[in-house]
Amino acid sequence: MEISDIRKTFEEFVGTERYLNFLATICCSNKENSRLKFKQELEWEKFVSEYGLGYKTYQEIWSLFQYCHLHQVELEQDHAEIIYGS
Repeated sequence: MEISDIRKTFEEFVGTERYLNFLATICCSNKENSRLKFKQELEWEKFVSEYGLGYKTYQEIWSLFQYCHLHQVELEQDHAEIIYGS
């Protein structure tokens, strides 16, 4: 199953509102020392079990969902110059 298929299927599995909450949890977290909320962990475990997927660790899950849901594009790591004042 392709990454985009996993995302779409998971959204259908939990519903759009829960899916967006799931994304918000991941987007506002650190890859190295974060975790899903308890209920999200249960939903994810049920999902991967039902579809036979191997994404079990938070780091693997985090990597799957590093994309812009609105624009359907992968996020890219970059640096932005911040200019203060005028």
